[in-house]
Amino acid sequence: MDVASLPDNGKKGFLGPKVALKSSIDQITIPAPALGLLIYNLGTDGLQTEGYHYWNGNEWRVFNSSTTISPSIQGLQCSDATFNPPVFIAGVPYNGVMIVPYSGGNGGAYPSGIPIPSSGNTGLTVKLRPGYLANGNGELVYDLRGTPSQSSPSPANFNISFLNQNCIVNLTGEIMSIGQIYGYYNKIQQSVITDGQYASIFLSDLPLIEGLRIDLKKVAGGFTYAPYLYNTTSNTLNLGWQIEGYSSGSVVSTSGTLTNNSYLDVGQGNTASWNPHTSRVIKMNLIINKIRWYRIDFYSVSDTQTAPGPSDYHNIRMTIQRVQ
Repeated sequence: MDVASLPDNGKKGFLGPKVALKSSIDQITIPAPALGLLIYNLGTDGLQTEGYHYWNGNEWRVFNSSTTISPSIQGLQCSDATFNPPVFIAGVPYNGVMIVPYSGGNGGAYPSGIPIPSSGNTGLTVKLRPGYLANGNGELVYDLRGTPSQSSPSPANFNISFLNQNCIVNLTGEIMSIGQIYGYYNKIQQSVITDGQYASIFLSDLPLIEGLRIDLKKVAGGFTYAPYLYNTTSNTLNLGWQIEGYSSGSVVSTSGTLTNNSYLDVGQGNTASWNPHTSRVIKMNLIINKIRWYRIDFYSVSDTQTAPGPSDYHNIRMTIQRVQ
């Protein structure tokens, strides 16, 4: 339809027929629709996507009316990322999706991403699907595939970069079932870690329980360490805990809250030794949000029978069991 020759006050746009489709395959509202038929769906019946639709011979398809502006967001919420199916099994091929929330989207279109490999629980990759940002809060969808080297809850970590926003996603898996036990082992060389540093600076695969990272801190003034918890979620967690089994024989039992992105000294100043001749198993009972009870054992010692030297390693061992 050419309207160029019409006078300015006579030029008009195209106004398609308005209908209320019952479904994406509705052929009752408009019997035997012709291929390419264009209508404006009111969205007041079964098919609730309002706007122009066309019949492709099998179903009604929506016309894309997204903005052409450059995409932008205000931030990524990697600590709230989820994945489905929500569990990894070592050596078993995985094919699922990862969802990363964002804030402050402007409706712009974005292309697919490049594959990002996992660290910690290796063998997995994520790749961003193309799409359109929401106006405000929304979610990015990644294809998550590969063969994990470890089972949940050992975390698979992904360094995500999107529209100049960067963060790390930690995927651990579904909440442990009652009675389930998870074992962890890794090591740090004595010459690398210094007083006041956390084990997580050097180890990316430390255990996570419902967003709580189980960490250790090297204590100043000796070959000793203290157990710490770190809240990786975006929420404040309500915790109750008891620590026992220090070389001093003391027991700490208390409760409190832990805000997001912060550490908690669950030993309350008590420490344990890296040295085999003075070390003991540290036992911690932990209740998260007054619901689930976990039992955590630490046995982190040096690989020498004397005070650790620069070339010696601190062997970090933990077991985690959900009790209730």
